[in-house]
Amino acid sequence: NVFACMALGRIMNLLCYITLTYWAIKKLPIYRNLMAAVALLPLTIYQAASYSYDAMLNGLCFLFVGLCFHYAYGEMEKPLNWKNVIWLGVILALLFLCKYVYVCLGLLAFLIPKKKFSSRKDYWKSFGIALIPIVFILTLYGINFSVASSKAAVSMGETAEIAEFGMTQLDYVKSNPFAVIKVLGKSVKTYFNMYVFQLNILGWLRYPLDVLQTIVPCFLVAVACLDTINIRQKVRAWHKLVFAAAGGITIALSMLGLYLLDTVANPVGVATVSGYQSRYAIPCLVILLGIFTSGKMENRIEHFSVKVIGGMVIFLAYALLMLVNACY
Repeated sequence: NVFACMALGRIMNLLCYITLTYWAIKKLPIYRNLMAAVALLPLTIYQAASYSYDAMLNGLCFLFVGLCFHYAYGEMEKPLNWKNVIWLGVILALLFLCKYVYVCLGLLAFLIPKKKFSSRKDYWKSFGIALIPIVFILTLYGINFSVASSKAAVSMGETAEIAEFGMTQLDYVKSNPFAVIKVLGKSVKTYFNMYVFQLNILGWLRYPLDVLQTIVPCFLVAVACLDTINIRQKVRAWHKLVFAAAGGITIALSMLGLYLLDTVANPVGVATVSGYQSRYAIPCLVILLGIFTSGKMENRIEHFSVKVIGGMVIFLAYALLMLVNACY
């Protein structure tokens, strides 16, 4: 029956997420505890066990980050070649099919040094081959783009709201590009507390933990940031600039997409972006939080991984208990 199919779909989604995230953490030479903590946030688990393709999207993003860091910071038994790098292209192509804005995470490929390859020629050859899946997907996308865009133009022409000064949201963005940057910045400043709160709930369920609902998971993720094992002399300052660019551009384009397309929640010229949810930022959290780690700090906590993951599991178990009590 329909209910059984929905339940089975959610179970398979969760298994897919677990498998992809397991591979990602296994490949990571650094930030393992940080990714584990982010992967166990209540909202992340809620997405993973849902019927949404966001479960696969998050898992693929984690795997892409894991592979990039593995190639960039891991110890290689033999030089990299196109057979290794092609997986990055395949994953990016799959991300494009899910939500094309997450292709921006491909900037992390710049972390992979040329010395990991046998020669400079092999380096460029490998990444040239890795681009084949993306080019193929973009070609298929382009074939249907003209038809889809014409239909969208007709639809937006019929439904888009026009501001008092007589322009669409796209016209407003074109005429005020710097104002849009201000809108994005003000949105993050205004709704930051709400974004953090959303990370720590199962869907829209609110359970009686008050301020602990935000503090406990955020504290554990912050402690995970202190896990600086193996990052000394590996993660340089310009690497963190790449982290910031990949994560920041992805989030900014996600917000800009909502600002342009959701004209109901975002009338023309509105000062902040409405409708952005924390779940859109989950794939970027590991690299963004990785900016705040430092190789100058030494972690001497015994059984660190067990304690961090155990804390997240206990908090998640309480959230699940509240969910069961609310539903049954």
